[in-house]
Amino acid sequence: MASHDLLDRYDEEDAAERYYSMRLRHALPTAQGIFEAFEGRWVYAFGSDTHAPFGVGDAPILPGFESAQNQVDDFGCETAEFVKAAHEAELPLYAHLVNLFMGGSMPPPMHSVAIHETCSLGQSMAAAARARLRGINTLKVKVDPDSALEQSLKSLERLRDTYPGIALRIDLAGAMNEVLELGQDPLPWLERFAALKVEYLEDPVRSDLIDLLPEGVVDLGLDLVTTSFERALETVERGQIQVLVLKPHLCGSFGKTFALARTARARGVKVVLSSLYDSPVGIATLLHLCVALGLDSTSHGLNTLSLIYPHPCAELRPQRDGRIVIPRGPGLGLPAGAWMPE
Repeated sequence: MASHDLLDRYDEEDAAERYYSMRLRHALPTAQGIFEAFEGRWVYAFGSDTHAPFGVGDAPILPGFESAQNQVDDFGCETAEFVKAAHEAELPLYAHLVNLFMGGSMPPPMHSVAIHETCSLGQSMAAAARARLRGINTLKVKVDPDSALEQSLKSLERLRDTYPGIALRIDLAGAMNEVLELGQDPLPWLERFAALKVEYLEDPVRSDLIDLLPEGVVDLGLDLVTTSFERALETVERGQIQVLVLKPHLCGSFGKTFALARTARARGVKVVLSSLYDSPVGIATLLHLCVALGLDSTSHGLNTLSLIYPHPCAELRPQRDGRIVIPRGPGLGLPAGAWMPE
């Protein structure tokens, strides 16, 4: 069912949607432009009466994602339905998802999810210091794609020299596209990133150019932001990447999310869940999804709420061990907050 059909049906059944806007502490450069706020809407699935359990889902709205908005809306609406069903069954969302997509076979228990800190290159020094204080040992640095590679690499080298023990994930947002388009050899650039001992390079080039990069120099990651579900599945199956940065909203459904994650893991590809700059509703959803998939072997991009000032949900702050505790209780387990229906 298309997202607009779901939303129309919600309207007919007196369900609702509410818009939100969360201002960032610092402007965040991305391949889609400079973000100063994370915006979207909460969608609701209501029960048969006012006392029945309800569900809520998150549908972020971000510049540059217009072509994927239907998938984002579908995922948000499906979340609301699943959260409602989990409440009705008095189950946490992850248990309901395991019943639906894993045949009721529970993965190893996870009470918390390890996370990385996300920041722009310009804020990376401060973010690294903050991350270490919070017990977070992995930093994902978003490079401005409009900056020169040489300049970005020098900044990253200073970061590595200052924090030699921190794990680095670098999001190039296609910054190496021009290297290939001009017919230049990408190997020297990849070797310099490898010398930084980065965990992986995310989206160094467009997905259709990945097979032009030499193999075995540095692990390459693919984000669903830059490609379609079908193209991502093909890239995983062909062994062109070592890391899949999985944004479930862009799959359009939980079913496709589980299918892509399982395919990646079967091929030996590391799966890192990442938010679409969600509100607390979306982050809680992805934490439950991490548990349902048993993704406890890596850190995930689920601490983007730390970019918001003030933090919109204290329960979703990382603990001193660099992990976010899964909210307890039926459904998402979130406390009452701005996301509650009016």
